[in-house]
This record gives sequence, C-alpha cells and structure tokens, in this order.
Amino acid sequence: MKQIVALARDQRGQDILEYVIIAAFAVTAIAVLSALYSTIRTVLTNANQQLQAIK
Repeated sequence: MKQIVALARDQRGQDILEYVIIAAFAVTAIAVLSALYSTIRTVLTNANQQLQAIK
C-alpha cells in the first residue's frame, strides 16, 4: 500500500504524460475532422448532383 501512495505522489514523468495526452488529443482531433470532411463533402456533392439534375 505504501508503494501505491508513493507512486501517486511521485511527479516524475508527469510532464511527459501531459505531452503524450496532448499528442493523442491532436491525433484524435485530426482523425475526427478528416472523417467529418469526407462525410460533409459526400453530402454536398450528392446535393449538387441532385440540383444539377433538376435543370
């Protein structure tokens, strides 16, 4: 139990962990935005094609 408490209080490596979390967040944000871009582009392309067909 003492080892767990000591580990929880030890702040070495905290900066590295924060940078890893930030990097993971950035990668996730890029992946989500890329997926949304594809979806939005597909929807707008379909809408444009349907509007062109009306002419």
